[in-house]
Amino acid sequence: MARLDLKMRCLVTLIFFMATAVSLPEDAHTFDVPKSQNELYFANLLQQRIVFVEGKVEDDMANDVVQQLLYLNAQSSTEPIHMYITSSGGDVYAGLGIYDIMQHIDAPVHTFCVGHTESMGAIILAGGAAGHRFAFKHARIMIHEPSSSFSGKTSNIVIYAANAEQMKETLVKIISVHTGKTAEEVEVAGREDNFMSPEEAKDFGIIDVVL
Repeated sequence: MARLDLKMRCLVTLIFFMATAVSLPEDAHTFDVPKSQNELYFANLLQQRIVFVEGKVEDDMANDVVQQLLYLNAQSSTEPIHMYITSSGGDVYAGLGIYDIMQHIDAPVHTFCVGHTESMGAIILAGGAAGHRFAFKHARIMIHEPSSSFSGKTSNIVIYAANAEQMKETLVKIISVHTGKTAEEVEVAGREDNFMSPEEAKDFGIIDVVL
């Protein structure tokens, strides 16, 4: 008898929750329950329109960032998105994927350098909305030429070398557009690893404000 009562209570509870779910308005937003405390933090930050570019720039990380940018732009195309960057760079094409979406969406992306932002990370930083590119006072920013190594057949090495040169020209042009420097000035500045303080990065045009 007790088991029957328990089953009945469980059934009533299940029916209640199903009825509650069905009664939600059509435009109600539902979210998956985060699986960990860390995911809960990130979910809350995403609701505040905060995105992180953290660690090495690679495909999986870039895809996550792109999805978050598109989601937030769909939520509001006028409210700014705050992107906090701590990265030593990484894959150029993965980074350009993030950069292209930043330029494509209507929502302005405000970029913040936290700790250090180097190589492809610095290009993402520079690609933020004009007047809203920030670095904290103890941060470091570094730009340089993309590095490449080739092996295999001679014909393939020639192809890869040409692609690397084209990639370099693309990155130089992007930095030039966002800093106001000429392509020649950018190329000279990036021939070696060029570490900048926030004030130096501001003078160069990579950021607008030192926090």
